[in-house]
Amino acid sequence: MNMNQLFQREQEIMDLKSCFNRMLKGSAESVFVIGDTGVGKSTFVERTINQMLMDHKQGFLLCGKCNPVHSKIPFYGIKQALNELVLQLLMLDDAESTKWIQRFQSVLGSNYNVLYNFIPDLKLLTPSTVTLNKQERSKWVVGLEQY
Repeated sequence: MNMNQLFQREQEIMDLKSCFNRMLKGSAESVFVIGDTGVGKSTFVERTINQMLMDHKQGFLLCGKCNPVHSKIPFYGIKQALNELVLQLLMLDDAESTKWIQRFQSVLGSNYNVLYNFIPDLKLLTPSTVTLNKQERSKWVVGLEQY
């Protein structure tokens, strides 16, 4: 499916592009897409955002779904999105991943450790525990995705 196959979504595409452009200028934004099951929300977001990421060569797409199967798990969608971020950060080269880790630690301060309970894989990004090079981390990510 390409962008032209997202029929009757011109306004929504423009809204996502506007949000993305604000983020490129430093704004922190979240987008929540709601609708009935099976109407193509995930495909719409993934196709639209991935195209923008390819065009600008920066940023991350994090998705978390809130569905009835996981309705009893608190914050499941947020946890899913943050786990996806960890996987994407593990794929970066050492210098870039270190930069992101330092950003998180700077913003979160002592709360960074609290997130370990919520997102155990976050420990993989902590400089004191990460001793894997990029190739080894890539293998680890493939293993996590297969799990």
